[in-house]
Amino acid sequence: MRKRKDPTEYALTAFLSLKANQYRWNKMLVTDAERSISRLFYDSVFSSGANRSGFSTVLKNDWKLQPMTDDHYMSPQSVTKFIMDQSDIILEDYDYFEDCFMMCRKTHWVMKSQNEELKCLTKKTSILTRDRYKHLGLNLYKGGKPNYVMEKPELEVPTYFTDWEKGYQNNGFRATVVENEVSNLEDFFN
Repeated sequence: MRKRKDPTEYALTAFLSLKANQYRWNKMLVTDAERSISRLFYDSVFSSGANRSGFSTVLKNDWKLQPMTDDHYMSPQSVTKFIMDQSDIILEDYDYFEDCFMMCRKTHWVMKSQNEELKCLTKKTSILTRDRYKHLGLNLYKGGKPNYVMEKPELEVPTYFTDWEKGYQNNGFRATVVENEVSNLEDFFN
């Protein structure tokens, strides 16, 4: 019998890793550092195993007809940036951090092609996490059954994350701690 993973061990490892890199997360943060630090959290979330919600974008009868996968609808790499931008609060309170970690482990069962579309929305698209399924017109079926469906749902995402996410998007999809001058041609000509 396979021993079940203890996600709290992965959470603690991620917490200590981010704390060790906290000093690097500042207004001079380069994109390679931003990505490598956010991968620490991402890898721990994925290694800890998925916490399946019981919801699927496809009816159960169709699960075997196409490749399926878990969608971590709270993107671990985006959540890392949220954590690090708020590190003076979140990395000083392990319980708060662990809540963020466990939130990222939650998944919905989706077609792999849908997961690719959802991933694309995370990168450079101003669609908030809570609105991604709605934006793509995806329904969620509890247990894959047709009699319990949420049509184009707004996902349960904490308001504090959505507020941060708006700032992240407005900062050119960079950590909000970075002074990223988002410009346009009008600024150039003036």
